[in-house]
Amino acid sequence: MPRDNGNGQEPSKQKSQTGSKVLFTFIAVPVAVLTHGYTISTLWSWFIVPLFYVPEISILQAVAIMVFVNYFVAKPDADIDVMNSEMSLKHYMTRTMNNALIKPAMALLIGWILKELIA
Repeated sequence: MPRDNGNGQEPSKQKSQTGSKVLFTFIAVPVAVLTHGYTISTLWSWFIVPLFYVPEISILQAVAIMVFVNYFVAKPDADIDVMNSEMSLKHYMTRTMNNALIKPAMALLIGWILKELIA
């Protein structure tokens, strides 16, 4: 009979979920970087360019700005070890996809509405 590791899952199932989380992360990170970069460069074009008369930025330049800003901004849950936590694979995937797709889409939607109201 398999032993319980204290969180209600068998050790092999937890290792399998950790491996799936790692694989999913390797797929989700490039998607998140590109979607966030696109969002930042688009919002930059809509608001910063006309206001400050600066040039537009590319997606890669937006990613560089994002990395620079994130270096200085504290992340309250950054120390949580989600790979080894009791978070289910489904919950982890939902949380990751929310950050990679929903958050940038909402920022673009709100930005577009504001752009149309300002114009």
